[in-house]
Amino acid sequence: MLRADGWQQVKGTKHLAFEHSTKSGKVNVDEKWENIKTGDWVFRSVVIEQAGMTKKAFEALYWSTRR
Repeated sequence: MLRADGWQQVKGTKHLAFEHSTKSGKVNVDEKWENIKTGDWVFRSVVIEQAGMTKKAFEALYWSTRR
C-alpha cells in the first residue's frame, strides 16, 4: 500500500523504512507486521498516520490495487 501511494523503501535499521518524494518524514514498518489487520491500532498509527493519509484515502487506495 505504501508503494502504491508513492513511498519508496530506503535502507533502515531493524524495520523497513520508506520515504516519499513529496511527503515529509519516514514510515517505519516492522517486518513482523506483514499480516496485521487494517483495524489494528498499530496499523492505523504507523501506516496511515505516518504516511499522511486518511483512513478513507487508504481504503480507496487499497481497493484500487486489488483489481
